[in-house]
Amino acid sequence: MSPSLHQLTQAVIERIMAQAPQRRPYPQHRRAPRAYIKSLKDTSRTVPAVALPTGPMPDEPWYDPHEDEAEVPLIGEAFLAYEKEHSHRTRMSKYQIERAVSAFLDHANLHDNEPIWTITREACKNWRTSLMNGDSPTRRGRKPNPVTVEKRLKMVEHFMKWCVEREYLSSNPMQGLFRMKNSRRSSRSF
Repeated sequence: MSPSLHQLTQAVIERIMAQAPQRRPYPQHRRAPRAYIKSLKDTSRTVPAVALPTGPMPDEPWYDPHEDEAEVPLIGEAFLAYEKEHSHRTRMSKYQIERAVSAFLDHANLHDNEPIWTITREACKNWRTSLMNGDSPTRRGRKPNPVTVEKRLKMVEHFMKWCVEREYLSSNPMQGLFRMKNSRRSSRSF
C-alpha cells in the first residue's frame, strides 16, 4: 500500500520542521514589561492647542537667523583646507608646517574646535617671545637657533596670510613678527 497524498505532505512538513532551527524566545531581561509600557501610555500628556498668528508674512523679515552666524570655520577646518590646497609640498615640509602650527596653538591654549577669530596678535607675540627665549619644553636651557625660529614664525605667518586671503580673518595677526634682527648673522656665529 502506498501512502496517501495527505500523509506525504504531512511527512514532508514534519521533516522540514525538524530540520529548521528552533526559534529561541527573546530573552526575558530584554523585553520591556507590558505593565511598564501600559503605564507609559496611560501617563502620556497632550499638548494644548496653541493659537498661531494669522495673516500675510512681512516682505522683509525683521530678523534673519543667518545674519548673526558668520561663516567662519574652526581652526582645524581651516588648517585642513590649507593643507589640501598646499598638497603639492613634500611630506617633510607638510610635517614641519603642521608641527609649527600645532606648537603655536598649544602655546596659545587654543584648540582645533575653536573659531579661527580666537587667534589674537597678543598670542602671536607671546609665542614669538617664547621661541626666541627657548622656552619650549624640548629646548629648556639651550639657546634657540634664530634661523629655525624664523622659519617656524614664517610657517605660521603663511597660514595666517592664507586665512586672510580666504576672509577667515580680517587681518594677519602674525604680520611683521617673523622678521628678527640680525638672524642670519647670529646664526653663523654658532
